[in-house]
Amino acid sequence: MLFHTQTAIPELVKGLKEDPSKYDKIWDMWINDMKWKQQDQQEMLEWTANYLKFAGYGNPGRMPRFWKAIIMTAFPVLIETPDGRGVGPEGFGTYFKKDPIGYITKIAHWQSGFLKMMDYQELKWNESIAHNCPMFRMIQG
Repeated sequence: MLFHTQTAIPELVKGLKEDPSKYDKIWDMWINDMKWKQQDQQEMLEWTANYLKFAGYGNPGRMPRFWKAIIMTAFPVLIETPDGRGVGPEGFGTYFKKDPIGYITKIAHWQSGFLKMMDYQELKWNESIAHNCPMFRMIQG
């Protein structure tokens, strides 16, 4: 997905300069997909909470600001008003159509950053296992 997004941006820029209307159906589909259904929202919240419990994370009620910071860092605002506020699904269409390439570029940067973080975490996890785990050192002899 990331490679496709990054390679598609120059093509989109060219296409928008030549004939912006040819993307109207795609943009309308994206705008429509931004709407959250109550059931989808509830299922996502439940799944996230269940996963965090399963993965060994503690109660978010103990440090709510920390958890909010984690979520806001992991999911930055992708479309915002000129004064820096997120627009949500209601305002997405208005601001998206003003700068679709800006939005797509932010998505590509977000994906790239997330993949780098995953690589870094895997590297650090492997280092901590190899160097800091007494059981691992015992097994290795």
